[in-house]
Amino acid sequence: MQKTINDYLKVWGLNPHGGPLVRLIWSDDSRELRRGTFNEFYRGIFLREFTGVKSCLKYEWIKERWVLERWFPPDITFNLELPESKNGSYEPIYIFQDKFGNALSPNVRVVELICQAMFNQPPTHCEIHAALEDDLDRKDKKETTDLEDGLEMSVISTQLHQREAIIVPKEYEND
Repeated sequence: MQKTINDYLKVWGLNPHGGPLVRLIWSDDSRELRRGTFNEFYRGIFLREFTGVKSCLKYEWIKERWVLERWFPPDITFNLELPESKNGSYEPIYIFQDKFGNALSPNVRVVELICQAMFNQPPTHCEIHAALEDDLDRKDKKETTDLEDGLEMSVISTQLHQREAIIVPKEYEND
């Protein structure tokens, strides 16, 4: 499933290094180099503290979840603590879980909706999606419904988020 979705995501473009602008990764497999001071242990016994660069889990706080990431250029993401960010960095856009924290399986339709909103346009190579659509449509309907339920995007919540509405406490309603 991940390969299928990542193949589809190539329609949204490539970064200057030839990687996709958007990709799907498994949170427990994603690592990055970090510069800092680290404690080193062996079987629970503290050995030493060292300062340097170390490969670390990128999403230590996200366990067993699919994550949709978008690549951003170094002028936005460069951070001295992340040596590889000099070439840009992939940042999380969406974690596939419902509003209760239950894991969701990724599907092409959900990814497409997110990408269309993110890039504010339909993809230019829709034939790739059309080829995948029949194969994935069955699972997508249920998962899309789960996503929509998890987003809780009512008109009022959208207006509140965009600062176009306010909440008036009941005691002030008739003033």
